[in-house]
Amino acid sequence: MRNAFLSARRKAAILVIAALLCGLNILQPRSARAVSGDNAVHDPSMIAVDNCYYVFSTGGTISIRKSCDLSSGWAYVRNVFDVVPAWIQDVIGSLPTDLWAPDINFFNGQFYLYYAGSTFGSNRSVIGLATATSISGPWTDQGEALHSVRSDNFNAIDPNLAWDADGHAWLSFGSFWDGIKMREIDPSTGKLLASDTTLYSLASRERHRHDERRRNRITGKLRRVYRPRRSGRDDRRHDESAGLPLL
Repeated sequence: MRNAFLSARRKAAILVIAALLCGLNILQPRSARAVSGDNAVHDPSMIAVDNCYYVFSTGGTISIRKSCDLSSGWAYVRNVFDVVPAWIQDVIGSLPTDLWAPDINFFNGQFYLYYAGSTFGSNRSVIGLATATSISGPWTDQGEALHSVRSDNFNAIDPNLAWDADGHAWLSFGSFWDGIKMREIDPSTGKLLASDTTLYSLASRERHRHDERRRNRITGKLRRVYRPRRSGRDDRRHDESAGLPLL
């Protein structure tokens, strides 16, 4: 009887050890997957559409690339515009060679793309908006969303749209100058909300440079989450378990 008892204990111990080893194996980080194809991008913004991923990036008239497995086969799709929109020159005094820092979103049944037009070392900048019903276009330029001039203490570049728990849309922006700012957006147009003209300051340090991509809080309520946006759901929906927006 004693031998049978010890044998049962040994079997139980073996099972426990095996379970622990399996658990440790699960916790081991996966090795990074090699990325191939046309994958050299700057300031990428990604969205998932129909089980594939689309990346928009800085440079020229904003290029779009696509992959259906996030590693192999990244391929160029098209540019958002054929030429840099001419109206930008009227706002900032020159026509930039490259458009910067696109931010792709999906709501109201269509895609909204914010982008910046500026020149290095200047805060005479503008954030524009383009829309499309298909991720691959054609894209319609909707003109200016907001701009900054030399007398402003902020720079209208690096846009990022987020939604709060009450369904309000907010556009944060800024890099260099005083810091990171935010304006409320009209969700029916994607442009500034006329009834709220407040310029909110999210981060400020006089005469020091900031990068919008590093900020992690919006009015104490939102945190930026780095995850692909999915066009199959409205960007206004939230992750109820975490209380954070699905950006």
